Amino acid sequence: MQAGPVGQGRAGGSQQSLRDVIESAAGGDPACRRVLYEAGRYLGRALANLAKVMAPSVIAVGASCPRPAR
Repeated sequence: MQAGPVGQGRAGGSQQSLRDVIESAAGGDPACRRVLYEAGRYLGRALANLAKVMAPSVIAVGASCPRPAR
């Protein structure tokens, strides 16, 4: 499964794929870094709430996230 477009920014910016956002964040783009930070924070909160309700012994997270080019 490939990453789709992330969406348009408030200022009418162009659409970016997840790969573009990750590469821009690795390059120091503060907006992209913020997007990834907030996404991780919300995912962490969701998993914590799931753990409180379901009490699983393991939570496995996996995906084919693109790595930034080096």
